[in-house]
Amino acid sequence: MRRHFSTAVPKLDYDFSFDHHDRPVAEFSMGHEAFGLWFSEELGANALKITALLDAVNRLENRTAFDATFNSMGLQLTLTQEDAQICPMFDSFEELPEDTELSEDDTNAECGLADFKAALLDWQAFVGLNDYAA
Repeated sequence: MRRHFSTAVPKLDYDFSFDHHDRPVAEFSMGHEAFGLWFSEELGANALKITALLDAVNRLENRTAFDATFNSMGLQLTLTQEDAQICPMFDSFEELPEDTELSEDDTNAECGLADFKAALLDWQAFVGLNDYAA
């Protein structure tokens, strides 16, 4: 049975589905595509990575941390007490290998921390990892 999830959080629209290999895929609205890439490629259904992100978000919400940074796939996800931002870990697209197909839209995105947390909790539920107490 295929699962499909779609929502519209203020300023952050996304759609979750499974590809033909049954891998979870996240697609975010224009201007937030990098979050879709991060969720799909970096998080997938990895409970440890999702829990680590949720723990970081909770520390930020509780003001016990100022920021948190996660690096992967040439991208850097930075969480602050106010927002979540993804940006490239390289200075220009010329630094990427020739066969890399990334655009600026794929590598830059920003949203509020509460919106990011809502999307992350929806992703966690979508991939079937509901054991985190938010």
